Parts: sequence; C-alpha cells; structure tokens
Amino acid sequence: MASIVTRQPLICGNSNEVEITLPEMPLDERRAADLEFLAGLQCTPEMIAEQRAALEAGAAGEDDG
Repeated sequence: MASIVTRQPLICGNSNEVEITLPEMPLDERRAADLEFLAGLQCTPEMIAEQRAALEAGAAGEDDG
C-alpha cells in the first residue's frame, strides 16, 4: 500500500500529520478512479437548481413558523 502524509495546520499554528493509505493499483486504474471521484464533485446546473429550491423551501418554512 502507498502512504501519503499530509500536514494540516491546527488553529494554534501547530501541524497535525494525517496518514492516508491507498491500495496499490496500476496507474491507469488509479487515474480512472480519480477521474470518477472528481466527476462526482462537479456541480451541474440541475444540481444547483435542486439545492436552491430546497434552500428556498426551507426559508419559506421558517417564515411560516
């Protein structure tokens, strides 16, 4: 397994190490998995419209109560 250590600063300015372990896989397979993950992060206009409608419905519900 491959290991990646990242440093994330804490509020007080110290660093905190986080170890992420990934399974060994061929580069092409890793690239495909990464592209699939990134595709799931993209916002489509439809997703934005659904989220906006949910927020507006929630805001309208707050006005009633």
